[in-house]
Amino acid sequence: MSHLTVCKAKIAHANKQILKLAVEELAKTLGATVKENAKVFDYDEEAEDVDFLIEMKGKGQANGIGVKVTSSGIEVILDEWAFDYKFKARELSEKITQLYTKYAVLAVAEEIGMHVENITETEEGIVISLVR
Repeated sequence: MSHLTVCKAKIAHANKQILKLAVEELAKTLGATVKENAKVFDYDEEAEDVDFLIEMKGKGQANGIGVKVTSSGIEVILDEWAFDYKFKARELSEKITQLYTKYAVLAVAEEIGMHVENITETEEGIVISLVR
């Protein structure tokens, strides 16, 4: 059955600029583009306002993966059925959280004068090596 699935991730005081970097990186891996301040639709045109939309065509009116900032963190919103369960809200939420953390660490490192020596993505997560 078609409906919008919402998966919440707790990121206290999520920074939209950092989130945008994370969403853009995910979109790039999916071969998609990002639209800001948009609506994500399910198969039947049920809509939800989102800060970022990873634009992809699904069944019916489904138009992609939505991400929005809330007072308690972020939400990833999509119609999993309209994409034949190729994308799962929980998995996408976890990936965006990893990418958000990566960009947040890089921003703080830059602020305190650290430089990136290496970034490695593993099955367990992302490893960032910093030097002064």
